[in-house]
Amino acid sequence: MSRIWGKEGDAFLPLVLGLVGFPLQPGHRVAPAYTMPVFRYLNKHKELIPLAMIMTATLSGMAYTGIRALKRSDIIIDRWNNPEPWEKVDPSQPQKLFSIHQKWKPIEELEEVRKVYKE
Repeated sequence: MSRIWGKEGDAFLPLVLGLVGFPLQPGHRVAPAYTMPVFRYLNKHKELIPLAMIMTATLSGMAYTGIRALKRSDIIIDRWNNPEPWEKVDPSQPQKLFSIHQKWKPIEELEEVRKVYKE
């Protein structure tokens, strides 16, 4: 047996790994998938490459969407310390995920109303 699995006469570790689902017999030096580097494993099993790419893209998109959602100003995470987060929205920064040729200019009537209510 290789040194990864213990001493030559040690039967406990191969037995445990065999029960977990890794069929190890004396003389086999095949390591389970979690001990191989990912790229070497994918090179050995080329049919998993599209699945790995799809899963990577999906998880990256989920992480991006989650982080972006938490950074938005209309999401209230702590409603007791920040009861009105929409007051802090920067109008010069677009709030949409994707906008084409959007330019912001202040509306004079709204600015007058804001000044009246702030006083």
